[in-house]
Amino acid sequence: MLSVLAVAFGMAALAIGLGSKGHLNLNPTVPVSSEAAPGPFATPPPSSLLPPPSLIIAKSRAADRPIPTSISIPAIAVDSALVKLGLNPDGSLAVPTDYAKAGWWAGGTVPGDPGPAVVVGHVDSVNGPAIFYRLRSLRPGDLVQVRRSDHVRVTFVVERVQQIAKDTFPTQEVYAELPYPALRLVTCGGAFDTTTGHYVDNVIVFATIASG
Repeated sequence: MLSVLAVAFGMAALAIGLGSKGHLNLNPTVPVSSEAAPGPFATPPPSSLLPPPSLIIAKSRAADRPIPTSISIPAIAVDSALVKLGLNPDGSLAVPTDYAKAGWWAGGTVPGDPGPAVVVGHVDSVNGPAIFYRLRSLRPGDLVQVRRSDHVRVTFVVERVQQIAKDTFPTQEVYAELPYPALRLVTCGGAFDTTTGHYVDNVIVFATIASG
């Protein structure tokens, strides 16, 4: 999608899980579908930020379906283009190469369609704060707007923000099917483990589509 961070700028490895080594290792284990999907990697590649859950419902990938193009979160001054995220050769989720941009898991729900759309972003890099640096500062009632390629603008309302250890990532809550549109924003957070080069937690924002 990131329990957000305690950042020590100047350290050789900081990023949303860290610049050259960091990643969002959700390490999900709870099945949410009967359809197998790429699972987490044991030894993530340098660019890895957030692997998809071990099992996830495969969404339609019709060429004519709309895709999200940008995301805006006024409360934390985020206004970013959204890049499509696919999979690395090892089955892990690819991450934005630009720390100033967020990415959408293109194998999942399109924002505005029923179900949870997942957007992830780096928390920082060796150069300083990244796109989701202030994600943990969001509060219930804050708005998130996603613009799509079909010119539709979808507004979501933050319900809660959760910081949780990566080894207890709530896969079912984040990826399980829903009858209404929802959004999950994910980044790294918590303490930075200098021995592994990763943050120990994830920060997850749960939001649902605005009514009216």
